[in-house]
Amino acid sequence: MRAALFAYSRGGCATARRVLEALPEEVWMCYTMPRFEEPGFLPLDRAIYGVCFSSMDALIFVGACGIAVREIAPYVKSKKTDPAVVCIDEAGSPPPPTSGENSPWTHGPPGTAVPSPTWGLPRRYRRRF
Repeated sequence: MRAALFAYSRGGCATARRVLEALPEEVWMCYTMPRFEEPGFLPLDRAIYGVCFSSMDALIFVGACGIAVREIAPYVKSKKTDPAVVCIDEAGSPPPPTSGENSPWTHGPPGTAVPSPTWGLPRRYRRRF
């Protein structure tokens, strides 16, 4: 598997290293902002996203989902051919779903799990709209 890992802070770089240690050795390209550059990470610029999107099997973003969405949007064509895109936070946890059946905004259909308070969403927003 060929994968690109994007980190946007020093904590993100540390998490990226933990991801690399946990996964089998494959072809990995790690990128971070120039001000956080460290050994094993290449400088990140806007052109990298398009190159990685067309040549990698997976893109892992250590940071906000919004960053991933904005950066890959111009390149998305088909879920059959596009690479996998995963977002994790600096703690290494996946963020809550942003849409679909398990969205914290809708509580999902009957019978699905309700998001836990650890997701950080204030209780006043956990109601059906």
